[in-house]
Amino acid sequence: MSRKKKTDESQEEAQSHLTIIEAVENLSNIAEMDSNDRIGVIEDQVIVHDQDDDSEAPLEAIHWLEEKSQHQTEEVVADTFKTVLKYVKDFHKKEFNRFYEDKNQKGLKKIMLLVGKASDKLKNYTHLFSGTHTDGIEETREYKQLSNFYKERIAIEDEEKVSLIDLSRKERQLSLTKHPLQEEDEDIIKAKQFIFDIEKIKVDDSYELLYLQRDDGSRFYNQNFYRNLKLACNFGDYVGKHLERDPVDGLNCWLDTSLQNSAEMILNLIKPHLKPFYQEMTRYRDMEVVASVNMALMALMMASNPKNQLSLRPIKSSVEYFQDYQHYVREALESFEYHKLQSFPPPSSNIFLHNLIDVIHMLSWALFFQHLDMKSFSSVIDDIIEEGKVSGSKDKSSKSLSCWEQFEENYVHISRYLMNYPVGPLFQTLYSMTEGVNDEFDTLMMKNFPLEWASLKVGDKATSMLRLPSPTHQELVSKVSLDHEFMGFLDALKASKETKKHLLINLQDRTIWKEHPRAKFLENLPKQSEYYKNIDVVTLCKESDFYFQRGAYKELGSIGHFFKQIILQLHSPETGFYFPGWIDEQIFNGFVEKLISQIHKFFFDSKSKLNQIERQDFIEIFYQFLTLKLIELCGADSFSFTCKDGLDVGSASMCSFYAFMKVLSGEKLSDEDAQKMNAMLFAFPMVVRQRCIKAEHFIRMVNCQKCIEKGIAKHSKGRVKDALDKHFGMLFDTSFDEISFSQSTLSRLNKKKGD
Repeated sequence: MSRKKKTDESQEEAQSHLTIIEAVENLSNIAEMDSNDRIGVIEDQVIVHDQDDDSEAPLEAIHWLEEKSQHQTEEVVADTFKTVLKYVKDFHKKEFNRFYEDKNQKGLKKIMLLVGKASDKLKNYTHLFSGTHTDGIEETREYKQLSNFYKERIAIEDEEKVSLIDLSRKERQLSLTKHPLQEEDEDIIKAKQFIFDIEKIKVDDSYELLYLQRDDGSRFYNQNFYRNLKLACNFGDYVGKHLERDPVDGLNCWLDTSLQNSAEMILNLIKPHLKPFYQEMTRYRDMEVVASVNMALMALMMASNPKNQLSLRPIKSSVEYFQDYQHYVREALESFEYHKLQSFPPPSSNIFLHNLIDVIHMLSWALFFQHLDMKSFSSVIDDIIEEGKVSGSKDKSSKSLSCWEQFEENYVHISRYLMNYPVGPLFQTLYSMTEGVNDEFDTLMMKNFPLEWASLKVGDKATSMLRLPSPTHQELVSKVSLDHEFMGFLDALKASKETKKHLLINLQDRTIWKEHPRAKFLENLPKQSEYYKNIDVVTLCKESDFYFQRGAYKELGSIGHFFKQIILQLHSPETGFYFPGWIDEQIFNGFVEKLISQIHKFFFDSKSKLNQIERQDFIEIFYQFLTLKLIELCGADSFSFTCKDGLDVGSASMCSFYAFMKVLSGEKLSDEDAQKMNAMLFAFPMVVRQRCIKAEHFIRMVNCQKCIEKGIAKHSKGRVKDALDKHFGMLFDTSFDEISFSQSTLSRLNKKKGD
């Protein structure tokens, strides 16, 4: 082969923009097709067929291929074959010593069999190749190259050196002889298993199980899984591109700047307590709790130093010092001496110990009330979105977009950007394993910081919306304990001059075994006598078939039946909801029924039947009003939408409610609001897990807000607050005119201190 020909082939291989995971999924979908299925593509790269009920294309339509799509057919199939060819060639070149190991040969052969099966199925679709290759798939260069590589590098016996299509037919015949009643194609299963061993972590659904043990002490994943995970990360260039750079470098610098600013504000807030602490500290130097508080303060001082910002490449960054601050606060709260001081308060004459308790409470409280620095965020997220536009195969025409359409665009572009780094969650998991922190699941210790996201007034009551992942600690699935930082936060609320309360809206699914222990533990928290005045917990279900209106609820009959189902779902803990008895009495004394009726009239024009999407919007709008009622009933000084890690259902719920409150207050979402929502929806999932927010909850948020805007435009005639107050005001004690937004609590307290 000439040098020019080799160069041309190398350039063609490099042009493929699929990962090996997407390529194998394409081959699998083709191999599983029936002869009368239509072929379609999503985003010019993912192949589906019209019997694939599980395929979802959020925000992107499926394009069904017909005879006029000959060129597009060849492109997507060629891309798939090029990706497989590059994968096996790279494996041969970079891992030559392992290439001929028996297990790897078997795995590679299964992939080649899958190529053969897919190619054999594509012979039924010669009309989609008739523009350039009248004989169909066998005539394409990519198929020929894969066949040649198989015969030259993988096939050992002469009888195996056949075309890939002939190989697949031969294997199929052999399989039918051995297992005539076998329903599933074992070759497809094994080929996918060879590539997808680590896919369960890549999609990031149940990564907490990597950290947890069963009740008998055994692990959920065996050692082979961990070895495969390490291999996938070490040789990540087989499954992605651009791995020479960290995809979230800019966001890490932004988070570092935010924490540096927060550390400075926290120090300024507790400054009056520092002098008496350090004046008397040496007298109490033998106390473990004093040493821990001293270390926490030192870490906070280092975190607040601008010279330690990550962008300056320091030996240790502000975010690392902030993690030290969190660690030492936890250490102080865990100490026997702190618990003794809480149980048996020192005499009033001991000023030092009282001051020590105040410092611990302020350090604990402030951890949950830090805030985001939005000044440096815009340029970072804009760069990511722009790169996502460039990596997209085609872009929509530029036009004026509504706020929610812009969020949809951002989602698409950021998803495209992250497609270049598909092993992000794998690296995050492997990092935790190598750092030795995989013996417990504690999301607050994974750089997943809580913060105050918004400060607002509901009537005369100032309340804060907190970003709060589940404040729990687990080693066994069934054994849950409270994070000490959150315990310190509740202690701070209890010690305040006026009784303060946090409303925790739990969004973890109490109906599934993985999340039930955490949900049940949090629901029981207010029943502890020491905290019953300082926390209320309710559970709303956002993962069930009813919430998504699927399964048995997909084709609900009359509107009356749908309304009855809402009430039945809310009433039953078995369906995923939980309300304390006193709240249950308040909302089921006519409030729920009246709210359902008013939503139906205002947003859905009293229609006699709603389709699936409309019912989903109805449920989501109902949740917005119900949340406001819960805040009002509890008199909450702060509240949170708490899910496992605050990255998906929690962040979507926060943004949805924030936008809803903006509507009730008569304000429009500003550019700064939009960037705050970009941070919550996109930045945190990328920083914590190097992925995008899960599509299903993002779509529900967007659809709900569009429905709200549509209903308001229809009824308000420019007088939004009047229209909403007329239809819904009678259900609340607070007038919508009394809802407003304010500065963050830390900023307010620092300003007050300065004045």
